[in-house]
Amino acid sequence: MTEEWTGTLVGRMHTHKVTRKRLAQHMGLTQEYVSMVLNGKKTPKNAHTRFSTALEALIATDMQAAARTPARPGSTQGTAPTRTRWQA
Repeated sequence: MTEEWTGTLVGRMHTHKVTRKRLAQHMGLTQEYVSMVLNGKKTPKNAHTRFSTALEALIATDMQAAARTPARPGSTQGTAPTRTRWQA
């Protein structure tokens, strides 16, 4: 049976657009092994801690990179949405 933490972790991966492949590369594991752990087929010691720590490191790296990346000219990044006359 899949443990609850794996569902939470997969949800965070989805929210932050982190693939199983990328997580596996970061952890030095194969994508297949990561999938087996997240699907409850393998239950290694300290998996929850190891996987959560790796994911948080990737998320932090992505957030730092996003903060350093300037907005492209003409993009709406960092601007408030404008209202059209059709919106209340």
